[in-house]
Amino acid sequence: MKNLHIIHFVESNNRHEWLENLISLLDEKGFSQTLVSIEPPGAISSYLSNNFPHMQVKKMRRYRLNIFTGVREVIKSRKKNSTNIVFALGHPAAVITGITSCFVSTNFVFSHMQQPHYFELMKPKWKGTIHTLLYRFYLHRADLIHSLSQEVKDNLVKYRINQKKVISINIGVNFDKIHRELVDKKVYFTLPEGSPKILMVGRLAPEKNYETALRAFATFLENRPRAILLIAGEGPMKERLKSLAVHLLVSHNVHFLGYIENIPSLMAKVDVLLHLATTESYGQIYIEAVLSGLPIVCTPTGVSINLMKEETANVFVLKNDSKNGISESLDFCLTNFKYSSFDRFAQFSLHHEHDEKYVHKQIADSFLTVSAKAYEN
Repeated sequence: MKNLHIIHFVESNNRHEWLENLISLLDEKGFSQTLVSIEPPGAISSYLSNNFPHMQVKKMRRYRLNIFTGVREVIKSRKKNSTNIVFALGHPAAVITGITSCFVSTNFVFSHMQQPHYFELMKPKWKGTIHTLLYRFYLHRADLIHSLSQEVKDNLVKYRINQKKVISINIGVNFDKIHRELVDKKVYFTLPEGSPKILMVGRLAPEKNYETALRAFATFLENRPRAILLIAGEGPMKERLKSLAVHLLVSHNVHFLGYIENIPSLMAKVDVLLHLATTESYGQIYIEAVLSGLPIVCTPTGVSINLMKEETANVFVLKNDSKNGISESLDFCLTNFKYSSFDRFAQFSLHHEHDEKYVHKQIADSFLTVSAKAYEN
């Protein structure tokens, strides 16, 4: 079998702990690796160059890659006398890799971090249509697709993707880090008075459905007037959401926390997580909440569908996502979930398949599978 060379193709040049830990594991296993970023080289390039001096890190440019320059960079990153696998993380990298695969012999593994229904929400609609066509194109070009949740898998079936090239792999989260954060005694935030405390976490963007959440919370306050809603995150909708809270007369009960460094520590101090995203590729927030012992009221998106099928005790998936339905589900969850009897730390072993150490080993095995098939051909 030929040597195996992995070309990590990413969009952002920021530090990415999950990817860095994967690269470390692959390095230990003797895989040769290259990093190509669509954005000009930045923090992650510097980190990898310093910590993995024998790894090829593409530098020496000041521009963002377009389709043509991206194809050129991927082609130049291949290693002779090796099986080259391009590991594309995200939509832009996958578009370029799909086009590259039409011209050169390169194995294409796509990590489906793209929210499967995101393009349907795009405005103007024609823009979403173009991106949907590109999405369908590279799904069919990929040699292997990492399906990160049941929502992704269902979408791949919808687009008639050959299920033989789809493998279910979680993104995974750093269990060790979450455990440390749960027992961390540092004060990162001061919680306002009020009870119960409902938490929302995520980018303040349309696909996270915060406007519906605020309207549902206004209904919820009719029966629980001392409740507070905590929103952790930043994004383009922040001012609009603040205005809506004022309009709904709930601004005194809604607190925008901004960016919070230690989310599990925050989760350990509130009563329920509300997550109403319209689409998720995975949904790390679900796993963080499960490990934190926090009950969840959520839409059937991403890995929440998997957790529901597994009958995870503290996951309440909405059947009615109207403002009244959401309010009633919050009330049911808070009334029936006995937090005091919940063994929070037992969840780490129950959900071990979401530990990134386990996930990274699965990813390494998937690369070996692709390499073996390439060798047979």
